[in-house]
Amino acid sequence: MLKITAKTVTENLRRGDLYGRYGGEEFIIVLPETDRENAEKVAEKIRGAIENQEVKWNNQLLKVTSSFGIYLSQKGTEDTVEDLISKADQALYGAKEKGRNCV
Repeated sequence: MLKITAKTVTENLRRGDLYGRYGGEEFIIVLPETDRENAEKVAEKIRGAIENQEVKWNNQLLKVTSSFGIYLSQKGTEDTVEDLISKADQALYGAKEKGRNCV
């Protein structure tokens, strides 16, 4: 399922976007030079594509959902990579608290 999800995400990224597995079932997507509105559009597109995947395994149809947290780095701040990841992770947990499968 992770391979299928990774392929789905990769197919829905734009040229120049960065993507990688952070650990377990968590991934990080970096969208350079992207404002909040467009970041939400990209995340929603990917979320929908993941939700629409159907995988047959052991004669069962499996579906996956995903949640996304968005954090925008501001020019001139001194956020470290760890700071950015932590803030995006906080936003992710906020999405999960809203009911999961959302941005």
